[in-house]
Amino acid sequence: MNFRAILLWVHLILGLTGFVIIAVLGVTGAYITFAPVLGRWLNPVPRVGGAVARGDPVRLVAAAESAFFPVTATSLSYGAPGEAASIELEDRTTVFVDPASARVVGSRPRPVISLANVSWAMRRLHVQLLLPRGGQLLVTLVTLEALLLTLTGLWLWWRKKHWKLWPWRGSLFRMSWDLHSATGIWFAVPVAVMALTGILLFWPAPLSRLAGVPLSPWLDAPASVIPPEGPSVRVPLARVMAVADSVRPGEPADAVAIPSGPLGSFGVWKGSASIYVDRYSGALIAVREDQPPNAADRALVAVEYAHTGELWGVPGQAIMTIGSLALAVMAMTGAVLGWKRLQILAGRRQREPGD
Repeated sequence: MNFRAILLWVHLILGLTGFVIIAVLGVTGAYITFAPVLGRWLNPVPRVGGAVARGDPVRLVAAAESAFFPVTATSLSYGAPGEAASIELEDRTTVFVDPASARVVGSRPRPVISLANVSWAMRRLHVQLLLPRGGQLLVTLVTLEALLLTLTGLWLWWRKKHWKLWPWRGSLFRMSWDLHSATGIWFAVPVAVMALTGILLFWPAPLSRLAGVPLSPWLDAPASVIPPEGPSVRVPLARVMAVADSVRPGEPADAVAIPSGPLGSFGVWKGSASIYVDRYSGALIAVREDQPPNAADRALVAVEYAHTGELWGVPGQAIMTIGSLALAVMAMTGAVLGWKRLQILAGRRQREPGD
């Protein structure tokens, strides 16, 4: 058995053991890359006219809660000038309010089957296969399989001139062979980039070593202190904004988070400051200033943008979207070819003309 035969067997075994998950990663990856554009098409933010981009958070939240009483708000975010402010409610409805007049201009409920929920499920499926434990590690191992399949496939078929997408010839298996080989050659680079960057996103230690500094730690929001007598009604938002204004006077709020759980705290974002306020006492918990990203942080962001294609703009995203679908095609056609080869080796199938 020569080196090429050994490599072919390695390629075959890797493909048959990982084709289902690889296909899932390809389809979900294509969806995630395209999801922001899809969201802007299907769920646009209403236009309200004028150039006011910020309004009084207390008035805007009060307007939304009044229109949808007794449901309360959980967050407020502002859009670009001329766009409505978006307020999320506890029942996951999004309410759109004119930031200038505090007038409710629309709402969008979130049913079980919605773009937001589908996108959430697709992302969880892509990152951890919806598994509570071990999913990320399994995805990373299969991503490594995809990288090895790409490299071994290039070695095996580079000189066979299976790079043409047309004409397809012969039987279904012959057509599967042509499609598998052609997509493997044409999309080898984007698939290899996706696989390598996917591994680095799960295991960024090489980036830290290369940059010479560790990644900045992720900080969770500080918790509120439950009173001895137990949870009580949260303080009014006006009091929270007064505390935030005392920390950063004269600066408008960029976003507001309103707690729903007993340990949650209010969050107010002003410029480079994240201001946290206790939901029960209204006391200031913490003020966190945004820290400039270090070399490792910038490298990780670059890897993430390369993974989705954003690093190269719209053309890059389009290539990565098509490349993700090509990865799914390669996985399924490779499984068909591999299964046929196993049947031939087992004596259950004979080679046919054109195969």
